[in-house]
Amino acid sequence: DPLAVSVAAARGDDLEGLVDLIALSGRRIARRTRGRPPLDEPAALLVWDVGCLGEEDLAWLRMLVANRPALAVVLLESFPRGEATAAALEAGARAVLGRPVTLEALEGTLARLESTLPVAGMRGRE
Repeated sequence: DPLAVSVAAARGDDLEGLVDLIALSGRRIARRTRGRPPLDEPAALLVWDVGCLGEEDLAWLRMLVANRPALAVVLLESFPRGEATAAALEAGARAVLGRPVTLEALEGTLARLESTLPVAGMRGRE
């Protein structure tokens, strides 16, 4: 079974669209959050639609992964440029995808990240 995914998005309609997309992939949604994801994120995988990545988002991402080092964060960004993508990866994101994102791109990224996680230890955190 694929791991459950938590989803966060700045806007409500983006959140619902992302939840629907992930549901199509057959994954369970562990938590859905409008706004920034909480620091006590329960899932092993998090998809966070930041819209347009800013310094505040990068600071929150650093705190999030400091609090949960094993958390695999996929950021969705409206216009992922080289420097913004590099900054996000440096801050702790495992992947940065442009939005709108396709089901194939998102599921491929989640499956790749899931294969790198210490799954045995994460199953209880779903």
